Amino acid sequence: MSGASLLIALVAVALSGAPQEPAKPEAATTQFASGEVIVKFTGGSKAAEIVHQALQDETKSNAQLASHFSGMAQEIGIPFQVKQLTSGGEVVFSVQERDLISKLSEQLKQSRCVAEVRETEFKDKDKGPMRATTGLLVSFRAGSRPAKAVAGAPANAQLNDPDLQKFIEKLEQKLGFAVAARINEKKEFLMSVDVRAVTLELVKRLANRADVEYAQPNFLLQKTGTAEFMTPCSGAPAESGG
Repeated sequence: MSGASLLIALVAVALSGAPQEPAKPEAATTQFASGEVIVKFTGGSKAAEIVHQALQDETKSNAQLASHFSGMAQEIGIPFQVKQLTSGGEVVFSVQERDLISKLSEQLKQSRCVAEVRETEFKDKDKGPMRATTGLLVSFRAGSRPAKAVAGAPANAQLNDPDLQKFIEKLEQKLGFAVAARINEKKEFLMSVDVRAVTLELVKRLANRADVEYAQPNFLLQKTGTAEFMTPCSGAPAESGG
C-alpha cells in the first residue's frame, strides 16, 4: 500500500469511529461564559427522552422540559433553567443569578452584625466593561468587628481582614454557594454572587449524576482578538428536529 493510500485509510478509520465527548479545556485557566453550562444526558435516561421530545415538538414539550429540570435544579441545590437545546441533544443551562442574589440578601438580613442590605448595580469586570450585575451593599452594625474592619480598610481594597474573611466563610457555608465581596471606591462593603465559581460547581454536581454523559462550561475561544463561544453557540437559537 502506498503512503497516500495508507494515509487515506487511517483518516477513514478515524472518521468512522464512535462520537467522542467534546474536548474540555482546563476550566480554571480558560475563559467561559459565566453562568452557562452545556450538558449531554445519557441515552435512555428520562432527561434525554424529554430533550428528544422537545426537539421533535417544542410546543408540546416545553412544560415537561421546564418541570423536569426545575426538579433537577432543586436536587442539585443550584437554581438553573434551560436556555437552549441543540440539534445534537445537548442542553445549555443558565444559572439563575437573580434567585441566588435573593437568597444571599435573605441570609445577610438574618445576620446579627448586619444593619442594612441594599441592592445595587455595578460593573463586573468578569462580565465585560459594558455588563452590569446585581450586588448588595451591606452596612454592619456599629461596633461590630466587620464594621470596624470596613472602616479601617482603604477603598477598593482586597479583603485580607480575618474578621471579614470569617464572616464570608460562614455565610458561604450556610448558602451552599460562593460569593464575592470587596470594599468599593466609596468604602462600602459590596457583595455579589461569584457566578464563575457557581458555574464550575454546577458542572461538578451535574457531572456526578448517573444520567449525565458529560457536563462542561460554555467555553470561549479566542479568534483574531475576539471571544467566540464554542459549539454549541449560546447566542444561536435552538434548532428543532433531527
